[in-house]
Amino acid sequence: MMSFLPAPRPKYQYSTVRFFEREHGIEFTKYELDQMQHFAEARKQEHVEITGYVAWCRPPYFLLLPTTTTPNGRIICKVEDGLNYPDLNQYSTIRGNWKVDILKKKLEKVLVVSDIVKTKQDFGKIKPDISTKDFVDILFEKWRNIRGTTKALISQSFVSSPTTMTERTGGFTLTFASYSKKNALDMFLRDLNRFIPADFTKNKSLSFPVPELGIKANLPKFGWDNNVANIENIPKKVDAKLDRIPQNTDECSITLLQNTMGPFNFDARGMVKSDYPIVLEEHVERTRVSYDVDLSISKFILATRLSAPTVSLDVFNHGILHNRNKITKLANDYDAFSKRTGNEQFLDLGHKGKPLSIHNLAISIGRSNSLDTLSTDEIENASQIYIKNLENVMEIQELWGYDEIPASATMSITERRIWTYLRDNPDQSALEISDNMGIPFVDIEKNIRSLLMNSAIYESGFERYSTVSQY
Repeated sequence: MMSFLPAPRPKYQYSTVRFFEREHGIEFTKYELDQMQHFAEARKQEHVEITGYVAWCRPPYFLLLPTTTTPNGRIICKVEDGLNYPDLNQYSTIRGNWKVDILKKKLEKVLVVSDIVKTKQDFGKIKPDISTKDFVDILFEKWRNIRGTTKALISQSFVSSPTTMTERTGGFTLTFASYSKKNALDMFLRDLNRFIPADFTKNKSLSFPVPELGIKANLPKFGWDNNVANIENIPKKVDAKLDRIPQNTDECSITLLQNTMGPFNFDARGMVKSDYPIVLEEHVERTRVSYDVDLSISKFILATRLSAPTVSLDVFNHGILHNRNKITKLANDYDAFSKRTGNEQFLDLGHKGKPLSIHNLAISIGRSNSLDTLSTDEIENASQIYIKNLENVMEIQELWGYDEIPASATMSITERRIWTYLRDNPDQSALEISDNMGIPFVDIEKNIRSLLMNSAIYESGFERYSTVSQY
């Protein structure tokens, strides 16, 4: 008699993105691949002229790497005849000829240098392999019902912004609130973070062996420090970074999460110091689970980090004034913002307050689009996105009654929807609420009982309900 045993259910593993451990061509940007190809071709030539990154020096030898991001294809160079050594961590154009030297008792091919010329780090125009639109679409392809402004702002937090030594540390501080289903925020952030190699945000360098010289050398750090904390309990180490006082050229991302579903406390230090708030709304949902990640996202971020648009003083001053005027108008439109434009307030109008947040958003958008310089148009566009997001936040808070229901109230999204419906349409029966809201009658009955127990509504007639004013 034949019997069949059930096959074991396969255990799927989420794929991860690598940075320092990259091996395959698809993992590298076009710029890196081109540079590695140039280095490979240089090994076949008798007279060499090659531009690369000086990663390490040890007289009379030094290493030349294709880029600051990979040691693949490295060339050992040798300086003779009193020629000055190139500066460490400097992009340089090297001219010379190949020679065989004895290193560690082995014959090794070494490039003997005849001339060294310093070169700008962006000696070639470096552009991402995909467009900004493609970047955003791929990043959020597994999620739907997310507003365009929300997508734009989250995307730019991954691109980050350069550090301006006279103003503030690069990067952004975001405050997340979820008005969506339970655990949706955790799933959402996990999905996004899978696109980012851990080595990007750990801000550590790669140590790699150079057996020909018997030493180890290092790539520079990626220069991106990532921090996640609860907004109600920010660790001292993260709290110290909220003021964004520049210490070096590294960029810093800070994500502050709310434990409870809204509303934002605009007086909390985390909110005051954040660049912009992000809201995941009730109808945001994941459309599918994917165990693979698209490598084009990490390559886009890597390529954009090699870009830093310049800004003239006139454009900067115009941008700060323009941003300040837009924020002032917004504050006049909403009572919640009207008294929060002063120093160390959520909409701080100072030159290091929210006008500077918008300015850095503009630089980040310029970086995404590989711009050489920033114009007033880019700043005004960033201002429009920024203000629209804040308007969305206030719209959502008013729509679900967060402007009238105290923060201490523990109400589900469905309860809030019923409460706000009864606020606008008093004296309704459960059946009328169900028909008009499209919620099953049994769910309406259950939530009405809960709202009655919490004194959020009252029975205005026989089995008819209205909200308690100023709940």
